[in-house]
Amino acid sequence: MPSVKISDEILDEFKEYTKISHDTEDEHLMRVLNMSYENLETRFGVFDINSNLNGKNLVFARARYDYEDLLEFFNDNYQDDLLHFGFLTLRERDVNEE
Repeated sequence: MPSVKISDEILDEFKEYTKISHDTEDEHLMRVLNMSYENLETRFGVFDINSNLNGKNLVFARARYDYEDLLEFFNDNYQDDLLHFGFLTLRERDVNEE
């Protein structure tokens, strides 16, 4: 389980992002969002999904790919964004350690 719990507000934002208007898959969507956050957290470290817009965008994008059963294309299609996010996360971590 990720160290950050996905809130109902984040779920609502994701549903707006993906244009999902029904509630029948909320439980599944919450699992997909949690798995996407955990995947990025294990690669780049803990980040605040509420304030880190780059991180939130990547969680949403990865969750959308997962939801649409296209996850195998995510890393290739978001390679630049993932590298950029990793660099920013590393730089932020270095600044906080000083």
